[in-house]
Amino acid sequence: MKPKVKVKFINVSKRYNLYKTQSEKLLSLFLNKKSKEFYALRNVSFEVFEGETIGVIGVNGSGKSTLSNLLAQVVQPSSGDLEINGETSLIAISAGLNNNLSGLENIKLKCLMLGFSLEQIDELTPAIVEFADIGDFIEQPVKNYSSGMKSRLGFAISAHTDPDILIIDEALSVGDQTFYDKCLNKINDFKANGKTIFFISHSVSQIRSISDRTIWLNYGEIQEIGRTRAVLANYKAFIEWFNNLDNNEKKKYKTNKLKEQMTAGNKSVIQTDAAYNYPSRSGKKKNSPFTKFKQNTSLSIIIQLLTLITSIFASLGLMFLEDSNKPLGIKFSAFLNNTVQSNEVSKEDLDLVKKNSPVMINRAGIVNSEAVLYKTAELKIKKEVLYFAKEVLILEKYKENIYKIDTGNDIGFVQVEHISEVEPNFAKSTLTLDEISDVFPEKFKASYQFFLAHLNLSEEDIKKNLIGLTEETTDKLGNKKLMYNYDDVSFILNKENVASQMQIYNINKDSSVINIIKHDAALVSKEKQNLLLNIEGYKIIINLQEGFLIISSA
Repeated sequence: MKPKVKVKFINVSKRYNLYKTQSEKLLSLFLNKKSKEFYALRNVSFEVFEGETIGVIGVNGSGKSTLSNLLAQVVQPSSGDLEINGETSLIAISAGLNNNLSGLENIKLKCLMLGFSLEQIDELTPAIVEFADIGDFIEQPVKNYSSGMKSRLGFAISAHTDPDILIIDEALSVGDQTFYDKCLNKINDFKANGKTIFFISHSVSQIRSISDRTIWLNYGEIQEIGRTRAVLANYKAFIEWFNNLDNNEKKKYKTNKLKEQMTAGNKSVIQTDAAYNYPSRSGKKKNSPFTKFKQNTSLSIIIQLLTLITSIFASLGLMFLEDSNKPLGIKFSAFLNNTVQSNEVSKEDLDLVKKNSPVMINRAGIVNSEAVLYKTAELKIKKEVLYFAKEVLILEKYKENIYKIDTGNDIGFVQVEHISEVEPNFAKSTLTLDEISDVFPEKFKASYQFFLAHLNLSEEDIKKNLIGLTEETTDKLGNKKLMYNYDDVSFILNKENVASQMQIYNINKDSSVINIIKHDAALVSKEKQNLLLNIEGYKIIINLQEGFLIISSA
């Protein structure tokens, strides 16, 4: 059964007009003069299903709070279509709390706004007070609360009003660990009950522990949406890249991104009424504020015109009183021409951003020849050696000839020529183990199946089943290695002390099968001395130069 869509954004944008003065704002309605437009969100599209927990991450100014306000119906989109199927509840520091009311009065007020009866509120209040755990402050005005107390009260109210969609906007960033653990347990209860949750935070660790999928917002646009682990890896890589810039480069990057948000209005965006419907607790659809507006269009226009005319004359009067020495004509001309100049993005600036900005890739890769992983994009400070057929994640391409990669243990930079992009399960061979067995040492041919059976067994089981252990050592990567004196076999153990690889020495490098393997190999090094073969559920790496091969489970 297809999961139910709870939230759907289709090319949603939120635009704010920026005016220098109140009079400029009033005149713009009559004179058709454009003001500066700032797009807090631009063409955002995604679907969220019932029961999902969605993380939202991004640097300051990325549009996270704007997104949370759209989700909570606090503000309406400027364009695009927004569908929300269910009651929402926004939890943010002091969101929806009246500073002049006490905690108990805020509980009653917020619950009344959500449609609860006085009897229901009386039943809920003790549980809310207990969860908030702010002691006698519950009877004090909220303006006397710390940010942590406001967060506790806001979370407690929202968590006990049973919303369909819970929106948590940095509300857990100010509490202590005890409160965070309590909130996490409550969030897990919501998830178990099939609730939909949006978790908005700067904390990578909190996003990772809570979210199923994550949206990465970057200056008003979705940079990436997907499984949390992959998105956070790319986000962390971006942050590291940005932090490595000097102050001038950082300032230039931010300036150009803000210019893009100021000039987004030049892009093709379908304007709509941005009306949306969502069910009330009674199950009936509520009319959007736009629908209500349309029902009283004529009266509304008359009222607005009268209000505007009054405001204009008031503004003109104040302006003229400010400097009585200037002629009336000069004052009025200055008043009409007080408009904002256009803010264009220069081609040179955009070209510079494109040249220096990394290109996100986020694809599987493999080391095609021995390489060095460096700490910086300038290939300075060596971190480790990467050996042939090492699987990596390519995070981004930088300066045309540099990859930023995740090795699984570390993140660093390497030259593009040493890494190949690959598809999952790439280049499967049609060869069988029996067909390539001519490469094996003579003694190993007859018994290789027996030794293969010990792959993925623990160190204890291997030692129990096999005799002839001659040495326990470590390989070049620091992995423990069990070496046996017959058939030139070694087992390489991973961190869990399980045999992840089997290494066979003294292979037959002159076998005619080698040429067949080269033809069928998934990967061949530049010097053709290292081969990778994917075969029958096994990955086989052959080193012709040193005369050994490594077998591991695919």
